[in-house]
Amino acid sequence: KGDEPDSVTADSAAMASDYDVCVATHRFGTGAVAFFGDVNCEGRTSELVAAFVAGATKEAPVAAWAIASRLQLDADAYASAMQAKSAGNTAFGGGDYAGAIARYDEALALYGDKKGAGAQREEKVKILSNRAECHLRLQEWERAEADAGAAIQLEPMHPKSVLRRAKAYMGPKGTPDERHKLGLAKADLQALGKPGVDVRALLAEVTARSKALGGEP
Repeated sequence: KGDEPDSVTADSAAMASDYDVCVATHRFGTGAVAFFGDVNCEGRTSELVAAFVAGATKEAPVAAWAIASRLQLDADAYASAMQAKSAGNTAFGGGDYAGAIARYDEALALYGDKKGAGAQREEKVKILSNRAECHLRLQEWERAEADAGAAIQLEPMHPKSVLRRAKAYMGPKGTPDERHKLGLAKADLQALGKPGVDVRALLAEVTARSKALGGEP
């Protein structure tokens, strides 16, 4: 919420109302120990905590940018990633799924091993999920499963990614682990909450295929 206090600088009463960022501090000798947790890991939180550490530990200050840079792309790299993503979306819209994958590859290469934070993380999730959809269209089931799973690691229960992972589980037929994969697909589909028509149809397919294989997954 936009009106939440900054826990690092807020008083105890304000901190009690802040569910997004929780910080505990304890003075230790000439310095301090701090614990913080931020479900979205916004860049602002990293900056505040780094500033606190820098102020509390005079002999070994930590610059705010040093912590933020471990998560965030710089402005130029992020802009390039978004250009590559846009090109991928255009290719996808034209049915060029291989071309779209190549552009999404470029965008993700710019992220490297950085998860991003805030909007940057949201965009990385979208890129991974979009690439998963491309792999689905090309019937590259394992790659679709991997990309959807990577998106879910960054944003648990991202609806499109959960649905795409379920479809990836359902893709292969006649494999030794088909029933197991159908069970995983069923779990993902049920986790989506109130299912729409498409999800109900997929659940019906999972049930029918599982029964044909000898029982419920």
